[in-house]
Amino acid sequence: MKDRTEEVLFEYLKDILYAPEKAFLDLEELPEEWKQFGQGMQFLEKCVKEQKQFGRSLAKGELDISPPKAENGFSSTLVSVQAAHRRMVWRMQRTADGDYTQKVDFLGDFEVAFNGMSRLLEEHRDALVKEKDTVLQQNKELEEIQELFLTMTANMDEWVVVM
Repeated sequence: MKDRTEEVLFEYLKDILYAPEKAFLDLEELPEEWKQFGQGMQFLEKCVKEQKQFGRSLAKGELDISPPKAENGFSSTLVSVQAAHRRMVWRMQRTADGDYTQKVDFLGDFEVAFNGMSRLLEEHRDALVKEKDTVLQQNKELEEIQELFLTMTANMDEWVVVM
């Protein structure tokens, strides 16, 4: 039975890693001295399945899902990825609301892209504000010229203007 036990446990381990949806171990089929090891393997199976499900959800952009419990050490890096993406979304929302001071100092290449986009948006906004101010000043000057022209022409009933 020992050789068969090792084979069953090895096949179970392969299923946990490569086909967790079909992984199954019946502890009652194991000799008594292997049952605790089998329970450990079942815990491993649970952790791997949780980690894969959590990873699939994150890959779909589902950031509000609850991470696996702390006892599942496999998911700790994905929990860090989730936290980084949540911070990124928060910064993107602030930027979308016009706060171009938002910068990212994590996520590598995404950091460079986001900070560049934020800088360009700020530059474009500043250029538009400057252009708006120029147009407003020009409109004010045109209104003054129009007012002067209207004042001059209002009293021109008997004038003869030669141009």
